[in-house]
Amino acid sequence: MKKFYSILFLVSMFAGMNVQAETITINQTNFTFSPNAINVNVGDVIHFVWSSGTHNTTSVLVPNGAASWEAPLTMASPTFDYTVEVAGVYGYVCTIHQPNMAGGFNATAASSVVEANISADFNAGVDYNNHILHVNISNYQPAYAQLSLIDITGKEVATLLQRELGVGEQRYHFDVAERTSGIYFVRLEQKGHIVTRRVLLN
Repeated sequence: MKKFYSILFLVSMFAGMNVQAETITINQTNFTFSPNAINVNVGDVIHFVWSSGTHNTTSVLVPNGAASWEAPLTMASPTFDYTVEVAGVYGYVCTIHQPNMAGGFNATAASSVVEANISADFNAGVDYNNHILHVNISNYQPAYAQLSLIDITGKEVATLLQRELGVGEQRYHFDVAERTSGIYFVRLEQKGHIVTRRVLLN
């Protein structure tokens, strides 16, 4: 029993530790944001930096509860900082030069404890030669699932999968040849949980 309580103490101690927030710079370079796709932690600061021309950074996709933003990137306003306060997927554009001038980031909560009731995880990749989207799902318990393709504006452009999934590794392949080039998000919804992965189609 003493050993059990010691383990609980260690888990609670690590769960309460704060991961040091970082400032992540995204540069405006000509008509692009660089880097335009990153992973961040809740608490990090996204630091947008202007280099030339007249541009802006405007959110087009934010998680529920997160603040949206719209800020100029010009000689008069050369920087803009956004503090990430909610986990989830974010997308942004320069409204003057969209859709090519766009980017996104995936924010996760900095925690040492993994949720025990998450029922599935997955990864996604694109075969650019054949324009095929490959999705590998690791399903931990039988449940109904929906797999969707979301564009950079947050619009669901395709329902890839709607079915009951059994336990185990499952692989699916989808033809994306007719999709417009750009950043997309593959979203898996199952038992009230959402897992999202970013992909680039070209």
